[in-house]
Amino acid sequence: MKKWERFFLFFGRISLALVFIMLSINRILNWEESERILLAAFGDWLSFFNNAFMQRTISFFMEWVGAFLLLIIFFESISGIFLFFGKKIRLAAFILSITLFFTNFIYNPFWMMNNDKWENHMIVFLRNIAVLGGLFYIFVYGKEKKKDKKMELSSSVIGKK
Repeated sequence: MKKWERFFLFFGRISLALVFIMLSINRILNWEESERILLAAFGDWLSFFNNAFMQRTISFFMEWVGAFLLLIIFFESISGIFLFFGKKIRLAAFILSITLFFTNFIYNPFWMMNNDKWENHMIVFLRNIAVLGGLFYIFVYGKEKKKDKKMELSSSVIGKK
């Protein structure tokens, strides 16, 4: 891999990591507002479903909104830090992908909105899908593996390079 390719892969990984680290810090520093936003999102979902089971499930999440928010922050911050420092990046990208997938559907249900906010929610939803694509890329390709010295030695003896 060329140096410029490694630079852009490194920069992309750091950029994605910073998104989740900063998001976690913002949620911690603005805890009450983060809870309020999550409760409002659950409220939107609650009004969308007429099904008793779904209403009980969403009401359960609303009762435990603090714990749910803490779980989101934990996964985003720890995985973001691992991604930033280049440790366990495939695992970090996988955890962030799952977290982003579910939080994106919870926070940005543009298909349920019929007011003027639906367009903003759709834009954020699609932007998060793009970030999810970047996380999938990191998950699949991960960190470049260093060649095994034995393989390198044996391939040079055989004449393959």
